[in-house]
Amino acid sequence: MIGSRDQLLRLMESGACFEGEILVDLDLEGVELSGIALPRSIWRRCRARGARLAGALLQGARFEDCDLGTVDLEGALLVEARFERTSLEEAQLAHRRCVAGVFEERA
Repeated sequence: MIGSRDQLLRLMESGACFEGEILVDLDLEGVELSGIALPRSIWRRCRARGARLAGALLQGARFEDCDLGTVDLEGALLVEARFERTSLEEAQLAHRRCVAGVFEERA
């Protein structure tokens, strides 16, 4: 489980793929994560407003109760990603690949 912004940034610097990683209660506002590989990851209550996830590998990822407003997901791989009660208001989604994605609104 990734429990802090600093931990995630250190892991990203290694260039490894973090398949199935769990991210909980992270404040990633404005952070640069372009090209990060987090397939089948679970994001719970994360705030990533204005974060840059361009070209990120997020296939099969699940976002639960997250705030992804103004996030840059341009060119991200979002095949079979799930967005449950997650805000994508003003998110940049150009050229993303989101086949069979699931979007569930907030209650």
